[in-house]
Amino acid sequence: MKIVWGELGVYERDKKNGGFDKVKEYYKDGAGQSTLHPIDNAWCSSFANWAIIKTNEKKGTKYSYIPLNSKINNPAGAINWYNSARYPGGKRLGPTEKPPYGTLLIMKKKTGW
Repeated sequence: MKIVWGELGVYERDKKNGGFDKVKEYYKDGAGQSTLHPIDNAWCSSFANWAIIKTNEKKGTKYSYIPLNSKINNPAGAINWYNSARYPGGKRLGPTEKPPYGTLLIMKKKTGW
């Protein structure tokens, strides 16, 4: 979570202070997709994957992430986190349950993702 909190304030439209370029880094290093445009595309999934990859590199952990060269799952698409097979022993939370600190939470709307 320290890595994630260190990114607080990044804004994709902020070209003056580097936010735009930082989001491009999330796409490149977190999704393997340097052609996505920070203002035209959602970057939440790329950021989540980037944060997990950086955590694994820094701490030597093996948290699950979406491989950048994945032909099946696109790291830039949030729906690709919604796969219970990726989380052995994981628990699906009900609408009134509080997720543990640092949980990657994917919510499904009644009308889609």
